[in-house]
Amino acid sequence: MALSWSRTKLAANGSHAVVCASAGNLGQALAWSGRCRGLDVTVWASRFAPESKLERIRHFGARVELVDADFDTARERAAAAAHADGIRLVEDSLDIETCEGAATIGLELVEGARSLDVVLIALGGGAMATGVGHVVKALAPEVEVICAHRRVRQR
Repeated sequence: MALSWSRTKLAANGSHAVVCASAGNLGQALAWSGRCRGLDVTVWASRFAPESKLERIRHFGARVELVDADFDTARERAAAAAHADGIRLVEDSLDIETCEGAATIGLELVEGARSLDVVLIALGGGAMATGVGHVVKALAPEVEVICAHRRVRQR
């Protein structure tokens, strides 16, 4: 069930670049995937995003563009950049591939654990909750899936 994006699908319009908005997880995954496929990746993020996640995105070779506002503003800037540059905008949970990628975590949890009672999933854009939650409930319906969202206060 482990699925991956082909270069053709990730940059379907023939571009060698993609862009996304992320508070961390999608940006890291896209940066890693882009590095493996020779794609230029730009991640738009709020300056309030966790620095450790932003550093990891940079570590995987993506460019990080920070906005001095919230995630919604980062998403707007990413969409504008994609439109202006004619490149693919990858949106967390709106592109099925992001949910499929997250689903592999659910496979690892179910296949790797001796027993699970509860799986807690951080709720951001929804791809992780969709992918992991679907696989866990499909393969281990007795496991309770709880999604938690942490509201970050702007400084």
